[in-house]
Amino acid sequence: MIASLREDSLQPEVLLSNLEYIGEVLGVLAARAETSVDEDLSSLRNESVPEEVRLWLAATFAKQEKVVKRSEERPTLRSVANAIRTGIFIEKIYRRMSKSQMMAIPDAVEQRLQHVNDWNFDLFQFSKSCHGSPLKYMGYHLLNQYGCCHKYKIPPSLLETLLGHLEVGYHRNGNPYHNNLHATDVLQTTHWLISQTGVKDWLTDIEIFALLFSAIIHDYDHSGTTNNFHIQSNSSLAFMYNDRSVLENHHVAAFFRTMQDNDCFILGNMSMAEFREFRSLMIEMVLHTDMSMHFSQLKHMKNLVQTAADGGSRALSQWRKIKHGMLIATPAPRRRQAEHFDKTRVLCLLLHSCDISHPAKQWDLHYQWTAR
Repeated sequence: MIASLREDSLQPEVLLSNLEYIGEVLGVLAARAETSVDEDLSSLRNESVPEEVRLWLAATFAKQEKVVKRSEERPTLRSVANAIRTGIFIEKIYRRMSKSQMMAIPDAVEQRLQHVNDWNFDLFQFSKSCHGSPLKYMGYHLLNQYGCCHKYKIPPSLLETLLGHLEVGYHRNGNPYHNNLHATDVLQTTHWLISQTGVKDWLTDIEIFALLFSAIIHDYDHSGTTNNFHIQSNSSLAFMYNDRSVLENHHVAAFFRTMQDNDCFILGNMSMAEFREFRSLMIEMVLHTDMSMHFSQLKHMKNLVQTAADGGSRALSQWRKIKHGMLIATPAPRRRQAEHFDKTRVLCLLLHSCDISHPAKQWDLHYQWTAR
């Protein structure tokens, strides 16, 4: 690995694989140093049995309370400093290698991306500078801006490949509206809504990542016809999804299938818990872009807002009574109103709002979208 680094030819995947192996070796060494085994399995000394296997047998089959005895020795300051120094070194290597493999973005595209924080971002001019691939450049830019690629160890080349496949999928049916342009518009609007309002500070990294990717794929491989058309015509998609949010189910399923079928599964370095949360959030958000859920979403959110407002009024009333000596008690600390909200429902409504947002933008943009 060191030799490859000196020759500047080490691939990120190889580096990660080596580091994972090193981590496993260090784990065995740490277990060997910190455990004292008393069971019969621990006395196994056959030369054909490696030490690592003996330790695994003891840790797996012996009684745990008799197997592990924590060392009383505390780590020295030097060992802690060395560990931190090593971590920083590895982090710098990964960052340097990731930057060296970043997708090349044309100057004309870079200039347009400088206005990505504008509410009335001119997507149609941006698309011309991208030569028909606006989703690839916008998606790549924003996912890197929010640190998603670094946090979840996504190889830049793999992300570029996936975004290219998504561009193709959006063009597959010749759809004049629900295509890569619309997906890019919803992605940019989603970015504006969370970055310019402070919502991103309320969200976790995995929620931001899932929200951005839901915006990217929320109409992926759209047929150009409505859910009702699929149901009334007994299409294969309607049969597959039992007449329920037919297209929305298809968008999510087609996205995950595209990653698997084209060897561009960008979520491979996530933990299982992270992957499950990411997938669950994406499914919920994209399914709630179904217009049949529009009024139920509004009703639920109004109820949440009203509940939060009522809670604040009750707290204020109680405080006034205490102030006037009507009660001898200390009011409980008032929780922030944000804690009353189901974050998943908020994310669903946020994406749905961005999906239908162009009537709130300047006339020439709204006119072009409506004409489509």
